[in-house]
Amino acid sequence: MSKPMQILQLNMQKRREVQHSLMNDASLENYVALIISEPYVFEMDGKVRASPMGHQSWTAILPSERHDGRWAVRIMLWVRKDIECEQVIVPSADLSGSAATAG
Repeated sequence: MSKPMQILQLNMQKRREVQHSLMNDASLENYVALIISEPYVFEMDGKVRASPMGHQSWTAILPSERHDGRWAVRIMLWVRKDIECEQVIVPSADLSGSAATAG
């Protein structure tokens, strides 16, 4: 018997506290991916980083390109850690993608 694939899309409005709260919401443990519009990200060592930088339940997938200026990316994915995936390179700071392997 198969289970439905659950994906949540939410606009964070660049708010760190909201993003951290979402990442730690136990009711999302069965979701495969979180699609985040306007994520809270920051620059470190010349690279865009997700906040939190690491998480016990989720893997961050940021766009392969970035905008110059104040808001480097406008979307990102968090994929559940037990899902094997790899980033699909998309030449845009407004799109992010990954390919998952069924396990």
